[in-house]
This record gives sequence, structure tokens and C-alpha cells, in this order.
Amino acid sequence: MIHALVAQRIERVVERHIRLRVDDDGQPLVVLGEGARLERVFENLIENALSFSPDGGLVAIAAARSDEDVVIRVEDEGPGVPEEAQRGVRPA
Repeated sequence: MIHALVAQRIERVVERHIRLRVDDDGQPLVVLGEGARLERVFENLIENALSFSPDGGLVAIAAARSDEDVVIRVEDEGPGVPEEAQRGVRPA
């Protein structure tokens, strides 16, 4: 799913010279949940990273298994969340 969402945005990545890294172990990761909602969450995370990264910036997406959990990380070089808006944001 993540690879497909990234592929849909590759033109924008190329136009803005964004360096994009997607790291996974190549094994399918299963997450229980409603597929459409999970896709929307990942889509929002990727869109946000691309929108707020500077031209030529790095967007790194990692998917990995951690014990019985699946951990998805999306990192970018954007300005981050303003301090006054951080109350509802939980750090990774």
C-alpha cells in the first residue's frame, strides 16, 4: 500500500527534487483495520511530508515489525509542528 501511494506522487517528488527513501524488509506487513481508513492515514502522512519538505529535501518512510506491532515512520525536513499545536501530537 505504501509503495503504491508513493508511486502515485512520484511526479511531484521528481519536480521538486525531493530525495525519497522507502525502507522495508520486503516482507508483507499485516495491520488489522479498515483498509480504506488505513490507506487514508498513510496518504495523509505522505502528503504532509511532501507538502512541507523543502525542494531538494529528504522524505524517509520506514515500515518494520517490532515484536507484535508494525511501526510506520514518516520523516521529513519540513518546519515541524508549531509548539502551540503540539498538545495533541504524540511523539514516536
